[in-house]
Amino acid sequence: MPFTTKSRLLLAILALLLVGPIVVDDVRAQHEDLTLEQIEALKQAWHVTNARQNGLFWTTTSYNDDDWNTAFLGTFEDGLSAARSKVYGWPNVEAEWIWARGGVTAYFRREFGLPRSLINDEDEDIQERLVVRITANNNYSFYVNGVLVHQDSAEDDDDWMTYDQIDVTEYLNVGDNIFAIEAVNTDDPENYGLLFDAELVLTGSGRYIAPPPVREGGC
Repeated sequence: MPFTTKSRLLLAILALLLVGPIVVDDVRAQHEDLTLEQIEALKQAWHVTNARQNGLFWTTTSYNDDDWNTAFLGTFEDGLSAARSKVYGWPNVEAEWIWARGGVTAYFRREFGLPRSLINDEDEDIQERLVVRITANNNYSFYVNGVLVHQDSAEDDDDWMTYDQIDVTEYLNVGDNIFAIEAVNTDDPENYGLLFDAELVLTGSGRYIAPPPVREGGC
């Protein structure tokens, strides 16, 4: 079963634009089926702050982050491209490391809209799944619509060189959704950043979501 026109458009936007600091319209998707203008709202930037956040209200769509900044490029002693190339098997060369201006801990938010067709697929055999890939130097907690979906707190200093891949479809809603991340740079002030990507994947009838590559010793 081929992608629908809407699915192809969502795939292109999610794969290429849910990364890095991109600033366009700040329009929220309020409807069951998105217009082209609402789909363009997927391009809005990650918002970020170093101000300590208490509780989990900041991870929900109800939170007002108007006083947060647009995410800035991260900092790596050897350069961002070199740092991205060290993430084993990372597939999206367009992705950028992002962070706040300073501080050990950074809080990120990104709001986006999804149509009913993605959440309630009529074909039970062929399904569209939203998969994210994420890593941070060094640790992070990842929330979708206020729910803690994944936490990476490995003590291995090189853990950021591999990424986590997470199917978040079950956590999504029709209309407004929010990705929220608390990232912590534990011990290296010259190297810090968050790397994030999202992709719409078609599964079923023999198709599946390929797992991320395993980093072998010496790689």
